[in-house]
Formats: sequence, C-alpha cells, structure tokens
Amino acid sequence: MQILYVGSDFCSTKTLTSVLPKHLLDTGAKVDIIVPHFYGIDEGDSPLAQRLISASAQLDGRKEKIRVYEGRQNTHIRTFYLDSDILSKRLCLAEDGGILACAVFAHGVCQFIEQVSTPYDIVFCDGLRTALVPVLMRTVYGSSPKLASIKVAQGLPGIANKGTIDMRYVQRLHLPSDLATSEKMEFYGKLSILKGAYIFADALVFPNRDVEELIQNNRGKDIGMEGVLFSKADKLHNLTVGIDKNTLRTLGSSDKPALKAAFVKDHHLNGDAKRALVAFIGQLNDKSGIDLVNDILDDLMDRQINLVIYGEGNDKYTNAVESWTQEFKGSVCYINKRPKSEDIRAILEAADILLFPSAIETFDTLALQAQHVACIPVVRTQGATKTTLHNVKDLNALADTDNAFTFSSYDSDAFFNASMDALDVYVQKDVFKQLQSQAVDAVPSLKNTAQQLFDILNQL
Repeated sequence: MQILYVGSDFCSTKTLTSVLPKHLLDTGAKVDIIVPHFYGIDEGDSPLAQRLISASAQLDGRKEKIRVYEGRQNTHIRTFYLDSDILSKRLCLAEDGGILACAVFAHGVCQFIEQVSTPYDIVFCDGLRTALVPVLMRTVYGSSPKLASIKVAQGLPGIANKGTIDMRYVQRLHLPSDLATSEKMEFYGKLSILKGAYIFADALVFPNRDVEELIQNNRGKDIGMEGVLFSKADKLHNLTVGIDKNTLRTLGSSDKPALKAAFVKDHHLNGDAKRALVAFIGQLNDKSGIDLVNDILDDLMDRQINLVIYGEGNDKYTNAVESWTQEFKGSVCYINKRPKSEDIRAILEAADILLFPSAIETFDTLALQAQHVACIPVVRTQGATKTTLHNVKDLNALADTDNAFTFSSYDSDAFFNASMDALDVYVQKDVFKQLQSQAVDAVPSLKNTAQQLFDILNQL
C-alpha cells in the first residue's frame, strides 16, 4: 500500500504528522509526507530540492504559484513541502489568510498527486485544516482519472468545530457553486469544511467514539449536520492515539524528585520540596486555556505551588503572564519561546501536574507524554484525550482505571474543580504515587496506532 500522508503542521512537537508516518512503515506500508512549508519548519537531515512540478491556485481572481520541495525525514520517508507566499500565513480556518492558505495547500496537494510519478493508493489527511483536500479531489479535480482511482481518508479530532467559513469563499476560492447548497456543504448559511469531509472522504477517522454514539442515540432525529452521517455510518472508524515510547524515557514517581529539584533550582523557584510543580505548555491565546488559568490563578497560588508557563503568544497574554512572575515572584516562571520537544520533555519530567484546559479538539499527545513521565494531567476531555484519560472520582481511594483529572465544559468553574482535586490528591503522597503509576501504565503506544490506521486504510 502506497500512502500519501497529508499534514497541516509538521514542525509541531505534539502532532501526529511528525511521528506516525515512520511507524506506518513498520506495518509494511510505503509512506510519503506532504506538508506546508513555512518559517521554522523542520526540514530534516538533508537540504531541500525543488521539484519540477507546476502547481497553482486561483484566489480572488489571481493565480497563486505553488512551489514543491523535497527532503527526507528519519532518513527513510520522502517529505514534500508546498511553498507559496500565502502558505507563510499557516493553515487556519478562523481568519482570512489562514483560509486562503488551506485552499492553496489543498490545490497544491491535488496537483502534486496528478503530476508525481508515484502511484498512491491512499491519501490520508490529518486534521480539519486539511479537509479541503477530499473536497477538491472529488469536485474540482473529479475528472482526473488518477485522482479518481485513489481513496481518501480524513482524520478528524472531533465534531465540535464545524470549520464554518463565510459563503463568499465559494467565489473567492473558485469552488463549484453547488457546494453552497444544503445537500452539500451549506450549514446554517455558512460553508462547513467539516461537512465537506463527511460527504467527500471515503473514510472518516476519529480518536474516540463520540460520533458513533451520537448516531446510535439520535438516529432518525433532527440533530443538525451530524444527520449527514446517518447514511454514512460505514465510513466511521476509531483510532486510539498513542505516543512513541521508544523516543521517550519512562519515569516513575521515584525518579522525579531529583529532576524536579534541579528544575526548580535552575529556574529560581521556591525550593520547598513539598510544593507541587505545575506546568502549562502551549500557545498563549484564547483557545489554549491560558485564560482559564488566569481565572483561577489566585486559587492555585493559595495552594503554595510552583507554576511554570512555557510558550509564545500575543502581547495580551504574554504581558499578563509576565505580570504573574512579578506578583508571585519565586513561585511563577515564564519561559517565553516556541516550544521545542526537548524542553517539553524536561518540563514534564520535572513537573507533578500538567494543566491542559484547551478549547480546541486536536490529535494532541501532550497529555499522554505527561502521563508517560508520571506527570498527572488536568485536562479538558475531547478529541484524542477522551478515550485514554479517566477521571479520578474518589480522592481517597483510586479505581484501577484512574489516571488523570478531567472536565468537559470550557469554563473556569469546571477547571477549578479538577485542578483543586489534583492538588488535594498531590498532598496524599501514597495515593498520588499510585496515580502516577497507573498513569504511566495507561499510555497507549504509537505502534498500535499505526497498525490500527493501516488496518482502516487497508479496508478501503
């Protein structure tokens, strides 16, 4: 099986695109990767070479030229980078430049498949930002014999984000006008990229059973766009997301005190060994949950913790966090830079608790990385986290499956309750050590994720 793995963000330290394809090789599949090329992207071990492929996209009546470069990842996997002026904006469905970038990238992927000599059997698209690829494959490029013979699977982290954009993009992106109808991608007067994936992909791959259960529980009812899936249940597949355990050392509760003490000393935090070291890692924006941390900050600091914040963001949030370091001097540390995998590992290995209250459904593996090194997540369950993280219900007597503190609503009250529960258990040393052990044991392997995905794709 020859797979083209389409990813929206290769350089992220937490996305599947940078780690899953190499494990697909172990299943016997042949894999190439195609991703946008933008500032800061990991370009592998060898220089990039420009390929003689001519690609472009029509945007607002003008032609956007797309360049194709090739490099290698992990010495075995060919990686193709699509480059254009608009792709420097990064893929995003929440603002104009990002929407245009999504369209340019999708056109580039389709034209790349048409022109490259490799005969792909399957195109797998990772995440909602790549979901225009199956739409264009089956509409704009629907007459291409080469694309028509290829099956396309769409990975989707969840269903909360409908990927709705203004209807004016039908004209601006030169899309077929019939996509704006209720039978196709129209959703409450908007154009839904999620609905497009439902309709045009040959397989829909989710990291939990939410959609399956929604259909089973609401069949025949008017439940909005998800009703599209009543007739497409055979398209639905579930994928348990894991991590690459071979590249991460496993830590138990006995390994952490020395690492924690060294981290606290290096970052000039309070040296009291009884204090919990609590970490927040990620972009500082209105989707990451840093605003929820702000809402309960005084309550957290009243519990005599050390707090480390790691990540970049806009001035509104970075200025706020900088002020925390002054207000709680010696108890709050802010590392203001783009997260790197080695720094993330060092923080998680030292930390007792990870705060992960993200508003966004993703295939993010940060919570699993934390569990693997005995750092207990306080996490909003959605997307990939919903299958593998199980909430502690009794703070004094753990169930065998307990491995995290979870909440479902994106609000400060729910986050407060989960965070305080975590700190209540932290002071119960024997209970917390047991929880750490259960968290480490519960982490799924990326090798199994790859085998599951191969089996799904092999059915198409």
